[in-house]
Parts: sequence; structure tokens; C-alpha cells
Amino acid sequence: MKIKKPGSGSSSSMGAGKSSSGSKSVSMKSIEPGEGIIHTSFLDQLTNVQIDDIKKSLKELIEEIDEVGSKLAFASSMDIFFKYKNLIRQFIKEVEGSLYKITENPSIRFLDNNKVFVIVNKIDKSLEEFTKDIMSNQIDRLEIVRRVDEIRGMLMDVII
Repeated sequence: MKIKKPGSGSSSSMGAGKSSSGSKSVSMKSIEPGEGIIHTSFLDQLTNVQIDDIKKSLKELIEEIDEVGSKLAFASSMDIFFKYKNLIRQFIKEVEGSLYKITENPSIRFLDNNKVFVIVNKIDKSLEEFTKDIMSNQIDRLEIVRRVDEIRGMLMDVII
């Protein structure tokens, strides 16, 4: 079997891929070192895994917040409210800790820091007002549902 290098004007191979002995010739393309390989550093790969873990953890927290928020809408006890509030605080702490880890590597832009801090401040203010209203019993079930939904939307804005 004869191997034909592309672009070589060698007359040793015959026409349409057949050599003089009747066997097929194989055409080979030279490959440059590293061609067709995507280069990512170990740090980039590790950071991507960390980001995926952070997003997964935050989504799990949101699911738990949703569950407790639904309970709060139907039975607005102080125990349920404080559990809801603590879950949101846990979410915020995890987001802030994640931002610190991620911003250590300036090539990764998982979250826009300014955007997240603005949303976190809005969540804090909304939660503070919600707490005052719950404590004073000046809130009806429909308003509780609205507030829970509003806070959930802001939490989702953080991870989207």
C-alpha cells in the first residue's frame, strides 16, 4: 500500500485512489501539534466545576426556600417565618462567599458583582419590611404570597 502525501506531485500513485497493484492508496493530512485540541488550564476547569457546584447548591436552597415560603402562606406562624428568613440569610451568605472565591480568578465572570450586591440589598430591605409586617400582624395571606414571590424572583435573579 502506498501513502500519498497531499499536495505532492508524486507520480507513484495512480489516478482515482488506486495504485498500480490495484490496492487503494491512503491520503494523509499532516497535523500540526495541538491542532483540534481545546486548551483549558487546570484552574479554569476547576473554577468551572466550582461554579457548577455553587449553582447547584443555590438552586437546592431556593427549592427549600420555596417549600418553606409555601408553608408560610398557608400557616403564618413565627416559627415558619424565622425558618424562611434564616434560609434566605443562608442563601445570601453562600452567594457572598461564592463571589469572593470566584473573584479571586479575574478571568472568570460568573456573576456581575455590582448586580449581585444591588439585588442582595433589595432582598435585605424586602426581608426587613416583611419582618416588620409579620411581627405587627399587619399583613394578610395574599400579601404574604406576594412578598414570598417577590423575594423568590430576586433570588433567581442572583443565579441567572
